[in-house]
Amino acid sequence: MKNFIALWMDDANVTNAFATTPVNITFKDLEFEKPVLIDLMTGKVYEISKNMFLQNGGGSTFENLPLYDSPMLIAEMEGVKFNPASP
Repeated sequence: MKNFIALWMDDANVTNAFATTPVNITFKDLEFEKPVLIDLMTGKVYEISKNMFLQNGGGSTFENLPLYDSPMLIAEMEGVKFNPASP
């Protein structure tokens, strides 16, 4: 099974707005090869560009991920069937 992570911003009141907050996050023991960001609210799948993703000694760092108060997934591209959009 390939890695996937669920993320969302839970510090604001729920609204119908899709304004995002850029978030930096590091996973020390979780490596991704070609990650994508999946927006579970809209169903869109976004390719995570190389300038937003770094591998670091067995872990992964993501920079400026656009999150909001709805679950998003980071998953391996090879496990997802989609037409990529740009975040």
